[in-house]
Amino acid sequence: MSPGAFIVGAYEHPDRRGSTRTLPQLHAEAAAGALADAGLSLSDVDAYFCDSSVPGLGPMGMIEYLGIDVRLASSSDIGGATYLSAVAHAALAIG
Repeated sequence: MSPGAFIVGAYEHPDRRGSTRTLPQLHAEAAAGALADAGLSLSDVDAYFCDSSVPGLGPMGMIEYLGIDVRLASSSDIGGATYLSAVAHAALAIG
């Protein structure tokens, strides 16, 4: 990985079961929480990576739902390695 790539925000949604929210709402609120933890906002996002649980057509539906303009988007379903793969791809894009 690039030495300039760091994970800087994390968030665990308090309503993990989503009993009162739709799946897109949960994804959006989790993203907003992680960005806030990093001192960032949606306007700072230029890439979107997700697993197969996002609703709709992979990352495209969430990109539209969030109203973000990205240079890079990717979805993967390779089990527990999905998130490691996303971090590696993001680091390569930065580096």
